[in-house]
Amino acid sequence: ELGLFYNEIQSELIKNNIDIAVHSLKDVPVEYSQELSLVAIPERICAEDLLFHPGGLSINALHAGSVIGTCSLRRRGQIINLRKDIAIKEIRGNIQTRIEKVYSGEYDAIILASAGLKRLGHDISKYYIFNIDQITPAPGQGALAVEARKDNEELIDKISHIDNLNIRKAVEIERSILKYIGEGCSAPVGAFASTEDEGIKISACHVNPESGDKRVVRKKNLKGKADEIAKLIADNLLNF
Repeated sequence: ELGLFYNEIQSELIKNNIDIAVHSLKDVPVEYSQELSLVAIPERICAEDLLFHPGGLSINALHAGSVIGTCSLRRRGQIINLRKDIAIKEIRGNIQTRIEKVYSGEYDAIILASAGLKRLGHDISKYYIFNIDQITPAPGQGALAVEARKDNEELIDKISHIDNLNIRKAVEIERSILKYIGEGCSAPVGAFASTEDEGIKISACHVNPESGDKRVVRKKNLKGKADEIAKLIADNLLNF
């Protein structure tokens, strides 16, 4: 659904019906249109995933047999890794639709991106937020992407001033890991990178969405180009 929505906006951009588009970066495909450019990645907030439960329960406080909603293979595998006694059920729709399905009793809880809920004005402190090691987020999660046509040079020049180079390098590494794993945006891969004075710090995982078996790589003080670091991490994930 998110892919269809993204493609619709991208089509409007290519047709010159709109000048810029703002996306959640995690919804932007790794394989990118030749006509468009990711002009700016201006900010990133709370990259972590969140357990939306009406009572704010943690993952460990849920009773055995609880039904959790997610359509993400990455989240599914990591939840199973944490709690094999919990049922995972697919869920579709926008954030509000999914929340309503919790209150109607169809699900005990659902997994959402903290950033998405916060940007809609919700107080995310009411809910259990997974740490990066429990559920490693999707590449680019929490970051925004500003997109424009490559031929719109004047606009690109104006917008590029809000680009955050540190965040851009971090998310480029995360997204390139997906490229090297080779399973596309729906791959059960999590990655979160950050820049520090000593270099890049990264946590990444490749999980089996059925068994919950999880390959984890954690590195710090990494130096070099984003693509080189991503290749190193992807090789570690594939050849554990």
